[in-house]
Amino acid sequence: MRRLAWLALVLAACANGELADEDAAVDGSVPSDAAGDAGGGDAGASDAGKDVIVPADGGCPSSLTACGNACVDTNTDPAHCGGCTTACSAPDGGTPGCDGGACTFACGGGLSTCGQACVDEKNDPNNCGGCGVVCPANFPFCRASACISGP
Repeated sequence: MRRLAWLALVLAACANGELADEDAAVDGSVPSDAAGDAGGGDAGASDAGKDVIVPADGGCPSSLTACGNACVDTNTDPAHCGGCTTACSAPDGGTPGCDGGACTFACGGGLSTCGQACVDEKNDPNNCGGCGVVCPANFPFCRASACISGP
Protein backbone atom coordinates (compact mmCIF):
# COMPACT_ATOMS: atom_id res chain seq x y z
CA MET A 1 0.00 0.00 0.00
CA ARG A 2 2.88 2.36 0.83
CA ARG A 3 4.39 1.71 -2.60
CA LEU A 4 1.09 2.65 -4.32
CA ALA A 5 0.93 5.94 -2.41
CA TRP A 6 4.56 6.65 -3.38
CA LEU A 7 3.80 5.85 -7.02
CA ALA A 8 0.78 8.19 -7.05
CA LEU A 9 2.91 10.98 -5.58
CA VAL A 10 5.66 10.37 -8.12
CA LEU A 11 3.30 10.40 -11.07
CA ALA A 12 1.71 13.62 -9.89
CA ALA A 13 5.10 15.32 -9.44
CA CYS A 14 6.53 14.56 -12.88
CA ALA A 15 5.41 16.48 -15.92
CA ASN A 16 8.15 15.84 -18.45
CA GLY A 17 10.28 13.26 -16.62
CA GLU A 18 10.00 10.22 -14.44
CA LEU A 19 11.08 10.27 -10.81
CA ALA A 20 13.11 7.23 -9.89
CA ASP A 21 15.06 6.22 -6.83
CA GLU A 22 18.76 6.09 -7.72
CA ASP A 23 18.93 2.57 -6.32
CA ALA A 24 15.89 1.30 -8.22
CA ALA A 25 16.33 -1.31 -10.89
CA VAL A 26 15.27 -0.60 -14.48
CA ASP A 27 11.98 -2.44 -13.99
CA GLY A 28 11.11 -0.15 -11.06
CA SER A 29 11.78 -2.70 -8.33
CA VAL A 30 13.91 -1.57 -5.42
CA PRO A 31 16.54 -3.98 -4.10
CA SER A 32 15.94 -4.87 -0.46
CA ASP A 33 19.21 -3.21 0.62
CA ALA A 34 18.21 0.06 -1.07
CA ALA A 35 14.73 0.53 0.36
CA GLY A 36 15.03 3.86 2.10
CA ASP A 37 18.81 3.40 1.93
CA ALA A 38 18.52 1.87 5.40
CA GLY A 39 19.94 -1.57 4.75
CA GLY A 40 23.50 -0.55 3.93
CA GLY A 41 23.68 -0.90 0.16
CA ASP A 42 25.71 1.72 -1.63
CA ALA A 43 24.21 4.72 0.10
CA GLY A 44 26.68 7.41 0.93
CA ALA A 45 26.51 11.11 1.72
CA SER A 46 25.96 11.87 -1.95
CA ASP A 47 22.97 9.59 -2.52
CA ALA A 48 21.36 9.01 0.86
CA GLY A 49 17.66 8.71 0.09
CA LYS A 50 18.01 10.96 -2.97
CA ASP A 51 15.64 10.63 -5.89
CA VAL A 52 16.63 11.37 -9.46
CA ILE A 53 14.42 12.51 -12.32
CA VAL A 54 15.10 10.30 -15.33
CA PRO A 55 14.61 11.84 -18.79
CA ALA A 56 11.40 10.62 -20.40
CA ASP A 57 10.73 10.52 -24.15
CA GLY A 58 10.21 14.30 -24.14
CA GLY A 59 13.50 14.97 -22.32
CA CYS A 60 14.03 16.78 -19.05
CA PRO A 61 11.76 19.46 -17.60
CA SER A 62 12.86 22.91 -18.79
CA SER A 63 14.55 23.81 -15.50
CA LEU A 64 16.78 20.71 -15.59
CA THR A 65 19.67 19.46 -17.75
CA ALA A 66 20.11 15.88 -18.99
CA CYS A 67 23.35 14.48 -17.59
CA GLY A 68 23.68 10.84 -18.57
CA ASN A 69 20.52 9.10 -17.40
CA ALA A 70 19.46 11.82 -14.97
CA CYS A 71 17.87 15.26 -15.13
CA VAL A 72 19.79 17.59 -12.81
CA ASP A 73 19.74 21.23 -11.77
CA THR A 74 23.21 22.45 -12.72
CA ASN A 75 22.60 25.63 -10.69
CA THR A 76 22.29 23.81 -7.35
CA ASP A 77 23.62 20.22 -7.70
CA PRO A 78 27.19 19.96 -6.31
CA ALA A 79 27.72 16.77 -8.33
CA HIS A 80 26.90 18.62 -11.60
CA CYS A 81 27.60 22.27 -10.79
CA GLY A 82 27.50 24.52 -13.83
CA GLY A 83 27.62 21.48 -16.11
CA CYS A 84 27.36 17.71 -16.20
CA THR A 85 31.06 17.01 -15.59
CA THR A 86 31.79 19.51 -12.79
CA ALA A 87 31.74 17.95 -9.31
CA CYS A 88 32.35 20.33 -6.41
CA SER A 89 34.71 19.50 -3.57
CA ALA A 90 35.22 20.89 -0.10
CA PRO A 91 38.17 21.19 2.27
CA ASP A 92 38.47 19.02 5.38
CA GLY A 93 35.56 19.80 7.69
CA GLY A 94 33.46 21.23 4.85
CA THR A 95 30.52 20.14 2.71
CA PRO A 96 30.43 20.94 -1.01
CA GLY A 97 27.63 23.07 -2.40
CA CYS A 98 26.57 24.70 -5.65
CA ASP A 99 25.06 28.18 -5.93
CA GLY A 100 24.06 29.60 -9.29
CA GLY A 101 26.27 27.08 -11.10
CA ALA A 102 29.38 27.96 -9.06
CA CYS A 103 30.99 25.62 -6.53
CA THR A 104 30.79 26.65 -2.89
CA PHE A 105 31.35 24.95 0.44
CA ALA A 106 30.13 25.29 4.00
CA CYS A 107 32.17 24.52 7.09
CA GLY A 108 30.62 22.44 9.83
CA GLY A 109 31.39 21.36 13.38
CA GLY A 110 32.19 24.81 14.75
CA LEU A 111 34.72 25.54 12.00
CA SER A 112 34.92 28.88 10.18
CA THR A 113 35.53 29.59 6.51
CA CYS A 114 38.96 31.11 5.95
CA GLY A 115 39.73 31.50 2.26
CA GLN A 116 39.43 28.01 0.79
CA ALA A 117 39.80 26.24 4.17
CA CYS A 118 37.74 25.38 7.23
CA VAL A 119 39.60 26.43 10.39
CA ASP A 120 39.14 26.20 14.14
CA GLU A 121 39.50 29.81 15.28
CA LYS A 122 39.41 28.70 18.91
CA ASN A 123 42.50 26.45 18.75
CA ASP A 124 44.41 27.10 15.51
CA PRO A 125 47.55 29.22 16.11
CA ASN A 126 47.47 30.34 12.46
CA ASN A 127 43.85 31.53 12.72
CA CYS A 128 43.48 32.33 16.41
CA GLY A 129 40.31 34.28 17.05
CA GLY A 130 39.95 35.12 13.37
CA CYS A 131 40.99 34.18 9.88
CA GLY A 132 44.73 34.77 9.36
CA VAL A 133 45.47 35.86 12.93
CA VAL A 134 48.83 34.17 13.63
CA CYS A 135 50.00 33.77 17.19
CA PRO A 136 53.43 35.39 17.80
CA ALA A 137 56.52 33.39 18.81
CA ASN A 138 56.23 34.41 22.49
CA PHE A 139 52.56 33.26 22.60
CA PRO A 140 52.60 30.34 20.11
CA PHE A 141 49.51 28.45 21.28
CA CYS A 142 45.84 29.22 20.69
CA ARG A 143 43.20 28.35 23.29
CA ALA A 144 39.66 29.77 23.42
CA SER A 145 40.52 32.13 20.52
CA ALA A 146 43.45 33.71 22.40
CA CYS A 147 47.20 33.32 21.89
CA ILE A 148 48.88 31.97 25.03
CA SER A 149 52.46 31.11 26.03
CA GLY A 150 51.96 27.46 26.99
CA PRO A 151 49.68 24.58 26.16
